[in-house]
Amino acid sequence: MKTNIISKIVALAIIIALSVNLTQAQDSLMIKTEKSVKPEKKKDEIITIFGKTKSHGGYFGISTDYALLENNDAIVTGAQFGWIINHSLVLGAAGYGFFSNNIDNSSSTFPQLSGGYGGLLIEPIILPKLPVHLAFPFLFGVGGVSTLGTYGTDDWSYSVENSDVYMVVEPGVELEFNMLKFFRISFGAKYRVTTQLLMPDVSSNALNGLSCGINLKFGKF
Repeated sequence: MKTNIISKIVALAIIIALSVNLTQAQDSLMIKTEKSVKPEKKKDEIITIFGKTKSHGGYFGISTDYALLENNDAIVTGAQFGWIINHSLVLGAAGYGFFSNNIDNSSSTFPQLSGGYGGLLIEPIILPKLPVHLAFPFLFGVGGVSTLGTYGTDDWSYSVENSDVYMVVEPGVELEFNMLKFFRISFGAKYRVTTQLLMPDVSSNALNGLSCGINLKFGKF
């Protein structure tokens, strides 16, 4: 009798142990299945610009470019401020000033073309986490330009002779290098297009053209 009872107890214990192991195996299989299914769901999700933002950053940049204005050498210097969304899109503002060499204007002994422009900056960044990548800045804004002439005998004493305002669009492309986590250098080119200028002795498209230069960026990327 005792042997039968013991054998029944052992058999019952074996059945219970097998049931517990089977339940654990099923749970483990379900967890693995769910994990394997989740990436497929994520892969099918559409990534949107204004969806869930995983990263925020920002930068301040200073730039120096060379350009031709009215077929004369010019320096264009500027600054940019940007909010970086998910490492790959910049929304911000930019402003630039320029100063050209002599232009053909008989009303002054030493005329210069000078002015500036600024506005909204939108900058998509392609593969931003790679050490070398591309950025495509696009500026839309307004500006002003003047012709300057000297008065008296001092060539550094300028007077404004004529001026005008304009709207400007300037798309560009930059090759960007991640030097440090907070510092980037980019080399690029931009093409500036403005509305027509109405100024004596200055062509209506005097500010249209290509500029090339360097940009130093500091911030959280």
